[in-house]
Amino acid sequence: MKKSVLSLGIVSLLALPALAGTETVVFEFGDGEVSGGWARLYGGFGGFDNAGKQIIETRIIVDFEPTNGFDVTDFYSGFTVPVLLDNPDNSEYIELWGSDLGWSGTSGHFTLNITTSDYNGIVREGRFGWEFYSINEFDPVLSGIFHGNSRLEFDIGPTPGPLALLGIGGLALGRRRR
Repeated sequence: MKKSVLSLGIVSLLALPALAGTETVVFEFGDGEVSGGWARLYGGFGGFDNAGKQIIETRIIVDFEPTNGFDVTDFYSGFTVPVLLDNPDNSEYIELWGSDLGWSGTSGHFTLNITTSDYNGIVREGRFGWEFYSINEFDPVLSGIFHGNSRLEFDIGPTPGPLALLGIGGLALGRRRR
């Protein structure tokens, strides 16, 4: 009996990832030409049932080809994620600057494909928004073509608190009965 209770606690801890039920929330802006600026404001973070879930990982995938002489050094993208961050030194507002990405020039494909944990935390109520434009004060027109289904992907799952307590509770029962 002692072994089975202790095993139940260990199985509970080992099963946490399997029970988590991770899903991916994707915000696409797809493929196609853009001229000027572009913004999209979503009513909720991938649906209204995501508040209280945990962002586990974020991927940013962008493939941009400038047109009409647009210099990608002036590329700007910003997005707001309604999240209570695990690391309070991070920000809910994410900014991508062409110059910071090392992008420069008026022709070719400029890509970004990163995975980060900087936006991990608990999703709160609120809107998700995403925008693109040029930061050139003399010619603020972003001109180019997005390729490769440019998007943001967030892996989310239930908050680990209740599941972790289940595993710890199983270990406590095993210890108490020894």
